[in-house]
Amino acid sequence: MIVWINGTHGAGKTTTSALVQPLIPQSRVFDAEKVGETLMDITPGLPSTDNFQHWPPWRVENYWLEISAGLAAHAIPVRPYAQAASGWLAERAELVDTATLTPDEVARHIADAVNA
Repeated sequence: MIVWINGTHGAGKTTTSALVQPLIPQSRVFDAEKVGETLMDITPGLPSTDNFQHWPPWRVENYWLEISAGLAAHAIPVRPYAQAASGWLAERAELVDTATLTPDEVARHIADAVNA
């Protein structure tokens, strides 16, 4: 199973993943930001930007559809996290409103959903 934690910059994804990991037996954390940081060092060939998240391929619905279809084809459950999402992601994801929750409560919510 892949638990995809998503959210805006500074929303607490790294903190949450660190808290969720011990709650889900045999789980691992893969931080996609590390991939983006590596991509920033590739020259030449990538569009010039101050932030890899500004590249059009980084977050595009078509890529999400391709990734989620591939996961579904292998019977891998998809439960991504998004804060205050609307539109296509809200239709396809399990959302956790973190506005009134502590990081520990968010982690517990995610772990409980995974272990359900």
